Amino acid sequence: MVSEIAMKWTKVARTGSTEARFSTVDLSTLMFTMPKGLDVLELKEYLLSQPEAYEIKIGDQLFRRPGDPTFDEVFRKLQMEKAESSDSTANDEL
Repeated sequence: MVSEIAMKWTKVARTGSTEARFSTVDLSTLMFTMPKGLDVLELKEYLLSQPEAYEIKIGDQLFRRPGDPTFDEVFRKLQMEKAESSDSTANDEL
């Protein structure tokens, strides 16, 4: 799924005459490179408008939609929910 998103965003950037290339880093991370740094703010706004994007790091700065919690907070919450779900499933089997 991450590779599909990378291909989709690369094609969209190209049609918008923004030279950006996306590549898959891991199961939840894409990396993009741009030969023209001037387009980076436009690309940041586009990416944050996409439902698949949660957090964007440009240099040392992280960007999220206003009001969104950090990725670490969301990840911890999902892990807790998963643990609670598996605990309740185990209790149902007893």
